[in-house]
Amino acid sequence: MGIDEIWAELAPETRDWLVANNGDAIPADIAAEIDGAVDAVVADDVWASDSESPGADAADHDEPDDGDDELGARYLTDEAVDWIEELANEDDIE
Repeated sequence: MGIDEIWAELAPETRDWLVANNGDAIPADIAAEIDGAVDAVVADDVWASDSESPGADAADHDEPDDGDDELGARYLTDEAVDWIEELANEDDIE
């Protein structure tokens, strides 16, 4: 179950936050709402590994730490971030 399948189940305020803060660490209350909408068996379709922002790899560690990653924070997968960005871009066109 991906973000596209749970989007309609999320509160409008949550969807607005996800669009405005796409790719950022997810606050606990929003993570709990997403968890409530996602079957635990397929949660990996929505969540990246804990404490690691999507797309992080060895090359990223050579760059200075800007302090944006929060210890224990949760992030959406690259696919979920891309889907939200595409949705936001489509809304800007209309």
